[in-house]
Amino acid sequence: MEGRPPAALEDRAVPAKFTRRPDEYYAKIEGSVPEKIRSMDKLIELLSDHQAELTRFWKSNKSSPNKANDLILFAGYYNSLQP
Repeated sequence: MEGRPPAALEDRAVPAKFTRRPDEYYAKIEGSVPEKIRSMDKLIELLSDHQAELTRFWKSNKSSPNKANDLILFAGYYNSLQP
């Protein structure tokens, strides 16, 4: 919420409030624009060269697209599959 000047009969301005919003993560594959990661299925679809292995890894580790640590592990696994 933004701050505002004092209203009638108020002696002070109301300061702005910070509202924490959920983190958003994006994936950028070579030569493409960054895409927001909305689900693990969409992320695996972007990384089409190893879909079967990534799906197996995702299901066995119960990874979440909303957790940074899960995405780091997932990216590390994907990078280990590269020749």
